[in-house]
Amino acid sequence: MRILIPILCLFVFSCDELDSLLGNDDDNNECGDIDYFQYYLDSGIIIPEEYIFDSNDLLTIDTYDVPYDTTRNTELTSSIEDAYNFFEANQSPYFENWFVMLSSPHSQRMIRYIEIDDVIEVNEHKSDKYTGAIAEFMHFQLGVPVICSKYKSDDPNYYNIIPDSTQTQLFIENNYIGNDIPFKQKLSEYILADNNVINLVIDLHGFDSNNLRADIMIGTIDGNSLQTNLGCYVPEIIASIFEANGIDDIPINAENYTAGINQTVTKYVVNNISKNSSKILDALQMEIDIKYRFQDDTEEDYTEYRVQFIKALAEIIYVLNHLYNAIITIS
Repeated sequence: MRILIPILCLFVFSCDELDSLLGNDDDNNECGDIDYFQYYLDSGIIIPEEYIFDSNDLLTIDTYDVPYDTTRNTELTSSIEDAYNFFEANQSPYFENWFVMLSSPHSQRMIRYIEIDDVIEVNEHKSDKYTGAIAEFMHFQLGVPVICSKYKSDDPNYYNIIPDSTQTQLFIENNYIGNDIPFKQKLSEYILADNNVINLVIDLHGFDSNNLRADIMIGTIDGNSLQTNLGCYVPEIIASIFEANGIDDIPINAENYTAGINQTVTKYVVNNISKNSSKILDALQMEIDIKYRFQDDTEEDYTEYRVQFIKALAEIIYVLNHLYNAIITIS
């Protein structure tokens, strides 16, 4: 039996249209018969004033980054739960439920392994600075649930299970090899909990535009990580909101940034969590240029860029949660 949230949806969409949303109508095109981007434009959703951030809020984000910066080279040693920072959804004055979740697997340096001449060598993935701090900020300001890497250990955006080659002593000493990566295990447990209705995971990452010419890159595994017909329009909605906030170079599924090359969080959400449950989930990877995340050592002032991004991200979270809340069905 389906439960519609909210019940008012019954008066907005027919059963056929709701089936179209979930991709249950074989006669529809890839995105279904309903244009949810147009629905978004027509809905006139207005983000609350308290979620329109300014340069003063950057100081708070700087504060949230201090623990990540302090422990970037600190290896996970104490317990499995210390592999991540998890922030359960806070109740919002605007939503009964949170359908959107943020992930930041590279908020700390992560470890990958390569074998050279039968010798396992550690290949560290540098941290995507400030992705954890920005995710935390969105949690404490909006209430959205968030998971971030806390200490350095095996890369949750590269492995689904702890590999045989792991050199993380906590995993070796406690015979965790072959078990799920703790970050992904927690992500799965939260999404699958009976009282949660998560439908979209936005996985935050970072890149340096000195090497790539783009502002924000969206990866959806060439569309395969967007399983609902609402999800099909999510990249277009996100791009529109970014553009309205002055960020307009937003390639979708750029080469090597589709979120589909390794065992990414985006891939895990749809190929593992969704396929092993009855939940229909959307997921995407959001790669953010350095100037939108933090002030580096250059002489250029990034304040304007950083404010543009946090304003846009808050609006994206609010708008998408509003849309899922208004028109998606829960199986």
